[in-house]
Amino acid sequence: MSYRLFFVCLAFLLHGSKIFAQLPLDTLDIATKRNFHLTHYYKYLEDCNNFKEEEVLKNLQTDKFNNPTPKQPFNMGVSKCNYWLAIALKNSSADEKSITYSFYNNGLAFQLFELQNGTLALIDSSSMHIPLVERSFPVRGITFNVKFKSQQTKVLLVKIKRTTASNIYTPIDISNTNELMFFEIGYSYLIGKYIGYFLLALIANIILWIVLKNKLHFFLACYILIILGFILDEFHFDSMEFGGDFFRYWSYIHEAFFTGMALYFCSRVFILFTDLHNSNPRLFTYLTWYNHISLGFSTALLIISLSFNYQSTIYKTGGTIVYYYTIAGFFLLISTLLYGVVRKQYYAILYFLSSALLLAGFVSYIAASFKLGRLFLLRPGNIVNGLAFEITVLTFFFIYKYKKEKDELQRKIIESIKLKQELSTSLLEIQENERTRIAHDLHDEVGNTLNGLRLMTQSYFAKTPIISIEEEQFREQLLAGMKKINTDVREITSDLMPKGLESDGLIPRINIQLTLLRTTNTGVDIQFIHKGDIETIEPKIKVMSYRIMSELLQNTIKHSGASKATLQCLLFDETLQIIMEDNGKGFNSDQSLNNGIGMRSIKARVSYLNGEYKIDSGINGTTFIIEIPV
Repeated sequence: MSYRLFFVCLAFLLHGSKIFAQLPLDTLDIATKRNFHLTHYYKYLEDCNNFKEEEVLKNLQTDKFNNPTPKQPFNMGVSKCNYWLAIALKNSSADEKSITYSFYNNGLAFQLFELQNGTLALIDSSSMHIPLVERSFPVRGITFNVKFKSQQTKVLLVKIKRTTASNIYTPIDISNTNELMFFEIGYSYLIGKYIGYFLLALIANIILWIVLKNKLHFFLACYILIILGFILDEFHFDSMEFGGDFFRYWSYIHEAFFTGMALYFCSRVFILFTDLHNSNPRLFTYLTWYNHISLGFSTALLIISLSFNYQSTIYKTGGTIVYYYTIAGFFLLISTLLYGVVRKQYYAILYFLSSALLLAGFVSYIAASFKLGRLFLLRPGNIVNGLAFEITVLTFFFIYKYKKEKDELQRKIIESIKLKQELSTSLLEIQENERTRIAHDLHDEVGNTLNGLRLMTQSYFAKTPIISIEEEQFREQLLAGMKKINTDVREITSDLMPKGLESDGLIPRINIQLTLLRTTNTGVDIQFIHKGDIETIEPKIKVMSYRIMSELLQNTIKHSGASKATLQCLLFDETLQIIMEDNGKGFNSDQSLNNGIGMRSIKARVSYLNGEYKIDSGINGTTFIIEIPV
């Protein structure tokens, strides 16, 4: 019986050895140091017809498997087919060994088969959609743990099929557990630094948006947020950060959603930063409409990802549409950017400098997706390095642009203030000149005409006898009215051009005005205090100060409801100070300054003289303080 069992086992070993010998694979010895890249050992088969395991094995035995591109990750570009990888491994040592067979792509599912007794036996299956705690080997990537006895040879086949990815791409690694853990620790530390940097950039831009109220920082913050999601998905850290039902939903979000949304926010940042609306309205219209459609497609893809199984037609179709639409949008953005660079538009050049590395990385990604090769590779990835560089430089450029625009705005405000001051000065000068002209016309023309008319009327009345009492009363009323008109004209003339201001001085003219106000019984007891050699100031300042004080007096009498008031005119340290105080009912200073004609007149004259004014008004009265440099 024992002899029969021995011969059966021997026959089985010889049959297995014969099968291994028939397979066109170079065997990788896991017990020795590898001399060649892993692409030297494995082969692949494109499966667009859903082959059965027997058909796959037959293709392997008949050398229908293909050699991959040397020293490159496994890359089949955009494809709807499944793929099979075959590799032969041997443990030539005297000890048992185990290896980790690892793959890195969030949008692919993997099944591990072993060639046993001439058939393919399913050993394990996994994908990034399985939570970390439920995987047979719980690490960041999809990893199968395979054990070998001493001198044992195994042929392993892995079936790869798409889930959420648009293209078939995955780095592959075979190592022992210690080597894998050492690599994962270092790689996690590296990616952690990038994630920490992006989080810092996100917080900084949110703060800048809140403080500066600048939409640029808002859209850049949204851009960074999408990038963080992309990094967690692309570098397989989402399974380590999320768990439970949230991870199950998150893991089925199509990768094209992240690229589509990233392009949308990147374009919005570009449009605002380069002021495309003004620099090129036509391109702005095209890019804006493209962005709106991109946002709609990406949002629809997110809803589809959360609502439909990844194997459904609508899921695959939606992902494909957004994927190609994003690529087209990328080239539209590049074309718009290069157009601005060629036109030597300043901010377009700055944006190009910040995005050059990212654009090169994205071109390399597209070339790899269509199996056109890869331009270069910077660890941990071209796109993530380009994004980090772009965000760093753009943040500084945004601050620089904000400061430049702020300085330009301040310059325009200063110019506007100067222009207003010049206009105000011109207006007041014109007003004073017009006052003088009207005063002369009233005095020389109207005044003389009224005097002549009054004398003629008196002469006529003297020659003509009065025939009735009514006529006598009429004559008296007519002469009194003519006298009053003459007096009013003189007062208006005096107000338009204060008579004797230059000869008598500012203080005497104010005293004369106060005397007239007292005689009219205004009901306000006004005290006048003056100090300093006020009559030495310029005539222009005298006239304006006189009009300011006159307006203050009129406002106090008409509107304050006060019983007492004090007017002060003080000159010291080359500053003329006018203070008006009363014990009236007060008023809303802001409203009065904007609506009152008298207050606007005071404000304009103070501004004309480069002075300052303060108003303190309340229920206990009002105080005006005006300071004019002399």
